Amino acid sequence: MTDPVISPDGKWMWTGSEWIPNPPTSAQAADSTINLEDSMMSGYVNLEQSSSDASSVINLKDSAMSGDINITQNNAEDITAALIKALEKTAALGQPSSQELTQSNESEYARLLTRSRQPEDNESDVDPEKERRLGSLARSEGRYISAEQHYLLALKLFKENGDAVKVCHVLFSLGLLVAYQLEDLERGRLYVEELLAISREDSDIYGYEVLSLGILGDISSYQGDLDVAEKYYREGLAIVKELDNPTNLLSFLNSLGKISERKGDLLEAEGWYRVGLTLMEKLGDRGEEADSLTKLASVLGKKGQKVEQRRMISKAVRIWREIGDSVPQYYLDEGY
Repeated sequence: MTDPVISPDGKWMWTGSEWIPNPPTSAQAADSTINLEDSMMSGYVNLEQSSSDASSVINLKDSAMSGDINITQNNAEDITAALIKALEKTAALGQPSSQELTQSNESEYARLLTRSRQPEDNESDVDPEKERRLGSLARSEGRYISAEQHYLLALKLFKENGDAVKVCHVLFSLGLLVAYQLEDLERGRLYVEELLAISREDSDIYGYEVLSLGILGDISSYQGDLDVAEKYYREGLAIVKELDNPTNLLSFLNSLGKISERKGDLLEAEGWYRVGLTLMEKLGDRGEEADSLTKLASVLGKKGQKVEQRRMISKAVRIWREIGDSVPQYYLDEGY
């Protein structure tokens, strides 16, 4: 059933054709309401939960808000669940999100989350999956410190529960968050190395070994440790060759090509890119074929093979036009 549209003063309800007085409900006690005002919303989300205890009063005001979310909840678990549901509902609207919160707004949010578990609760009462989801929501809003705190608690509890798959989910999220959003490559590396170790110990955890090797290769590459990056990429390539996964295979081939270019081994780089190009031609993936052509053209240009370089670029531009993709401005400026 769709929630009713309520006027800003709470006194009127829209029926679809007219405004009528908003009837009071026994479940809506004044001292058991959470109010979130957020500009991500254009309208009202009303969530109600009845309980014998009506003692929760929480107000969250975000400077990026312009609508109201009213959640009637009366216990710790219900408040947490309602918060997640409300935030998910705002995200589903596709509205622009705030990239930063003021210090006071961040404090209000933290206070809401603290209240949602209540002071007397211990960690055994906390749902690690909710913590993981709250971490993801915080990350999507650009609140990376809060996201890491939620992920760390979820990680601790999943480990205590012996849930290896969920541990891997969280380690993967933590690795990306810390390495790229918080820009701490070394600390991010530690999470991904732990993920790699677990994925190698448990054969039922599918896919994380390859993902870990790719991320560790990228981190090593960013740090300038090209030999270590190459080692990770070669390990990943050996695995995906057996898995019949062309997308991952191309990714590792391109990564190895870039490493070879940076090392100055243009002949080896050309070899990696030609293998990727041949693979995409066989698969009929014309977009990736064009991308592979430009990578190969770059190496050929560095080798002084200008005619062949131009032929490769011309072919890539022709493919982009045929499939309706835009041609990068750089190539248009060069007369292609």
